[in-house]
Amino acid sequence: METLVQVAEKYAQGADFAKWDWQGLVQAFEPVFARQGFRDEHSKGQQHILLIRLDAMGDMVLTTAFVREVRRNHPAAYITLLVSPAIYPLVQKCPYVNRILVLDKLLFYIDKKRFFAELLQLCAENFWSERYAISICPQWGDDKTASQLAAYLSGSKRRVGYSCNVDTVYGYPVKDTRMESALMTDSYVIPADIIHEAERMLYLLRLLEMDVADERMEIWYSEADVRRAECLLQEGRQSGRFMMAIGLGAGQDSRKYPVEKYAEALREIGRRWEVYFVLLGGTKEQEEAQSLQALLPEALTCNLAGQTSVLETAAVLSFCDMYIGNDTGVMHMAAAAGLPVVMVSREADDFCGSLAGVLSENQRFAPWQTNYVICCPDEQMGDCAKELNYGGCKERYSHCIKQVKPEDIVKAVAMLAQTDGGM
Repeated sequence: METLVQVAEKYAQGADFAKWDWQGLVQAFEPVFARQGFRDEHSKGQQHILLIRLDAMGDMVLTTAFVREVRRNHPAAYITLLVSPAIYPLVQKCPYVNRILVLDKLLFYIDKKRFFAELLQLCAENFWSERYAISICPQWGDDKTASQLAAYLSGSKRRVGYSCNVDTVYGYPVKDTRMESALMTDSYVIPADIIHEAERMLYLLRLLEMDVADERMEIWYSEADVRRAECLLQEGRQSGRFMMAIGLGAGQDSRKYPVEKYAEALREIGRRWEVYFVLLGGTKEQEEAQSLQALLPEALTCNLAGQTSVLETAAVLSFCDMYIGNDTGVMHMAAAAGLPVVMVSREADDFCGSLAGVLSENQRFAPWQTNYVICCPDEQMGDCAKELNYGGCKERYSHCIKQVKPEDIVKAVAMLAQTDGGM
């Protein structure tokens, strides 16, 4: 009788990774899974649950309520969270899971053979010695193949998530789901009126007959992160001024608002209110942050770009009073901290109409459960207006977003200040 490890080695040696043979994979592994009891009803011992989230940081922030509610519904379960390397720093202190494992989804698109080898090693070292009752993949849009492969090869008896045909409810053509049908046991499609990604994930729990008692996001950081934030913000906190976090990063350059326009808006904000600016970003934003800092009052600006870890950034946000910036993971962290948010977007206000559930990042990824204003371009520019692209802008640089007026950001700040009790 071949073991799972032997089957895995044999399959990997003969597989043509240039053309994914999912039928061959299922035919090779399924008899062994069945023979070794992976498909049997699980014992009455500890239930094992696998949660899979292999994309970006902002997606994971929106998934924090989902993770908490899974734990609340299954207080005695052994829960494993499988994430991408980019997500791990954010979740390393999550109190709701027993174990966190890492798998690089990007490898699937760069080197499928290497991805498959790393996935098999992960399964052999962590999953096959156990019996997982269920794997849950809360991702709604985009390609879910890597997550579905991980769910299947984990040996989980039940593999659930959203179908690759979820966007058919918005009029898109039906896709071939034969691979999905082989890898997953339950694939769901949701109503068209559920648009925000956080709500979609929580709806999946309800489909699984779990109760959702709390929809708030969370960020999990330590006392050491708080002490570091206090040290970095000492001058700002002593000033007694209203502290504004300025988020300069973004996953795509087309989501980045030009520094000189931010400077114009922030200088006007500084003239109207007693504020202290805290510039946030990663190492990639250090040059932009330095340029912006040079355009603002030195004594009223703290440049932390590239100086804080993910969780230290979250702790910094806990001391701030408002977020202004791009659509990025830090923006979602600010919303999770309860800050009012001014988000600068590349997407025109009336973009894509009835297809918003698929193509509108402003509606799918708006700040969740906090007061916010999104500053949008009046219209798409140039060729972007001639075709439907996700987020409205097809370029790979700061393009449509440049149309957002600095005075619109100032107006948004005034609106939120009035709503949230002033500055």
